[in-house]
Order: sequence, then structure tokens, then C-alpha cells
Amino acid sequence: MTILIAASVQDLAAENIVDKLQHIIPFKVSDMVFDGFPILRSGSILLARTRSDSIYTSGLDEIPGVESIIFASRHSSSSGQATLTVHATGNPLNEAKYGGNPQSLGIADPNRMKAALSVLESEVLEENLPYNVSLEATHHGPTEMNVAVMFVEIGSEPIQWGDPLAGEAAAKAIVKAVRDDLALRVEQLETEVAALNQSDETLRRELQSARRLKGNAHKQERIRSKIDELLAKLEGI
Repeated sequence: MTILIAASVQDLAAENIVDKLQHIIPFKVSDMVFDGFPILRSGSILLARTRSDSIYTSGLDEIPGVESIIFASRHSSSSGQATLTVHATGNPLNEAKYGGNPQSLGIADPNRMKAALSVLESEVLEENLPYNVSLEATHHGPTEMNVAVMFVEIGSEPIQWGDPLAGEAAAKAIVKAVRDDLALRVEQLETEVAALNQSDETLRRELQSARRLKGNAHKQERIRSKIDELLAKLEGI
């Protein structure tokens, strides 16, 4: 499974998070390009930058192999409250003020969202960060991606968007979301392989049993033939 991390070059918080991500994940330049920028790769993890704001971005789900997208992004709020948020995408009402289509919901990614939230909460407690952590309501685009999409955000004003500690917390949350999913996928594959091995063992035992039955059937057939021969001789006496 390939997971894509996306970040807009227009977004101070996104650039902050990406800077911290590149200190955690050993990305290298791939042979793929999106929006004029080279896509970075580390195993099954991709990192793509976009020229458009994240909420108006499209086409990322068309990158070959991508099955899930995590946007690193800013969070804006009139309250100006320092916040670290996670949410899915979509516009449940008959309007689309911030990208996507009205009355349209993106595909959610609950397992990764849970993993990211868990890390954000831990980072705030352990590092004594002056931030609230929240699972934000779905309220903006993109909504028409054909893969699961989620946002990990720093809010709510420029001072927080550029905060290196907040950037590091968000980066760690994304890494946890990515790696937890990969670990889960590996575990699922191991379970499937074990089931196949068990199935193979069962088939081998059934085949051996069938061969024994076939052998017994041949023996029984030969015995029946001998009995018939003896009966025929007795009848001729």
C-alpha cells in the first residue's frame, strides 16, 4: 500500500510540517512529478508538494499506486486558539465555501486519524505544548478523491503555523498514522500467509487421506475379483 503525504507550498504550516518530516523519514527524489515538483519517496511513502492550496487540490489520487492521502496543512479559526487538529474531508451541507463539492463527503480514514490524534495528545502532554487537540468536524475539500483522505493541521494563526514544536508534533502524528497502517498491513499479510499455509497443510493431509482411500479401494477391488474367481470355480465343481 502506497500512502501519499501532500503539502501546499502556499501553506506555512504545511512547509513547517514537511521540514520536520524530512528529518524523520529518509525521502529520496523519485522519477515521478506532480504539479511541477518532484515527488519524494521512502519505500511505500510518497511526499508531494502542490501549487494550489490543499483544499482545492485535485489529481493526487491519480498518482500510480496511491491508496491513501494525508494532507499536512494549516488550520484557520476566528478564535485564534492554538490547536492541533485531525479531520476527514467533505461538505455535508448544500454549500462548498472551502473547496470540494456541496453535499459531498470524502472517503474517511478512521484508523490513521485515530493514530494521529493519539500522537498529538501525547506530544501536547509530554512537551507541555500550549495547544488544544481536536477531531475537527468535516467542513472542506477536496471531496472527490477516489481514495481515503485526511488532514493533520496546525492552527490557528501564523505564529502557530510556523511554530517548530507544533510542526514536529504534527510530523510525528503523520509518521505514526503512516507506519501504524503499514504495520497493520504487514500483520494482515502475515495472517493471510499463515492461513494459506494452514490451508496448504490441510490440503496435503486430505490428499494423503485420499491416496490411502484410493489404495484401499484398489485392494478391495482385487479381493472382490479373487472372491468372484473362487466362486466361479466352486460353481464349476
